Amino acid sequence: MRKERNGSLPWLRRVLTFTALVAVAVFISAGGASAATPTALINTDTVSGGAGSQESQIATAQGFAVTSVNGATWSGMTAAQFGTYDVLIIGDPTCGAVAGSATANAGVWGPVVLGHAGGRTLAGNRVLVGTDPVFHDGGPFTARAAVIRDGIAFAGKQPGRTGVYLDASCDYSSHAAVLGALAQLSEGSGAWSESNAAPCGGSVSIIAANPSFASTTSASLQGWGCSVHETFPTFPTDWSPLAVATDASSHPTCGIDPANGLSHCGEAYILIAGSSIILLSGSISVAPLTSSNPVFTDHTVTAHVTAGGSPLVGQVVTWT
Repeated sequence: MRKERNGSLPWLRRVLTFTALVAVAVFISAGGASAATPTALINTDTVSGGAGSQESQIATAQGFAVTSVNGATWSGMTAAQFGTYDVLIIGDPTCGAVAGSATANAGVWGPVVLGHAGGRTLAGNRVLVGTDPVFHDGGPFTARAAVIRDGIAFAGKQPGRTGVYLDASCDYSSHAAVLGALAQLSEGSGAWSESNAAPCGGSVSIIAANPSFASTTSASLQGWGCSVHETFPTFPTDWSPLAVATDASSHPTCGIDPANGLSHCGEAYILIAGSSIILLSGSISVAPLTSSNPVFTDHTVTAHVTAGGSPLVGQVVTWT
């Protein structure tokens, strides 16, 4: 009996060694999965060049595995299918209306972006652009295309979430559809409105500094044959304005251009929403900037809102 037990030890050691190797292999495999390639989905009805669109070239250069589908395929996708992508791209068809295939099923993909469907539990980043950069930029890696590059990178930067980059391009005929889609991408108070009244070749200004949009400047957005095609004079509170049309008929949104420190007001036409947003603007300051307090205790932060250096009384400040 003793000899039989001793003879079984080498076999036991081999089993233990094999088990340890399997455990190491599983650990290595799990580690690789955490670095999965991010994915992007493009509706080709909304871009020029199909699978070779500027948006596709930019997303590919940024490391996304890009899937381009036509409008019919997009329209038939489920929330679970949309939820497998890190960013959804509705781009610029070189100046045109937003394709109906992109907005008709916003009730399916919108909740995915907000983290309420498709296996997503957290909201992704959202970008809205009210002009047609592809028509004006001269190529995907020029200065004028910075808004596309920064926008797609920001929309797809949150792992485990689905973001969206939505370019309203030259939307003169489908306001109701676009506003309906934007409503599906918003949870703050306030309503969306859309206007084409800003002068086509008008002036614009960045009114906030955001690290994700460091390449998008007032200079890169100025001097286009038509700098602004649609503005959004009102928008829900979970969205933040990045750029305004400064010669629009109304001036409800103000901020400071970080490039020159000058105050500008106008109608917002480039807006963002989501997590990991850092907006720095002279139009609003908070105090204190940092503080440490015991958990579950109250803490007061005061917001000072100004326009052109003058205080604005009675402004509503929403904290997230």
